[in-house]
Amino acid sequence: MKKINLQIVYDGDKKASGYIQDITYAGLGIICSKNIPAATEVCLTPGANDLVKFNGKIIYCIKMEGLRNKYRVGIKFTSSVKKQTDSLASFIEEFNRREFSKLVGKL
Repeated sequence: MKKINLQIVYDGDKKASGYIQDITYAGLGIICSKNIPAATEVCLTPGANDLVKFNGKIIYCIKMEGLRNKYRVGIKFTSSVKKQTDSLASFIEEFNRREFSKLVGKL
């Protein structure tokens, strides 16, 4: 699976970067550059655009052994499942469209 990068905004204007490790309708697991405390509300923007945003709450944040500035973070989505599903579907469609365009351009 290709890494999908994320921008993470928390505590008003603090920012971190990361990438998705796994995702479900309930939430996602990410690898993050900052130690963000549990129960912190976050806004996630996947990819390189601001078209899709997800709201969530940090469930856990664990330092990854032997890696500098890397944390395994569990996030529970806080928006409605329907809203999250629609946003996720839009993001996936856009991602697939761009990947397809790149492939066709190489032919």
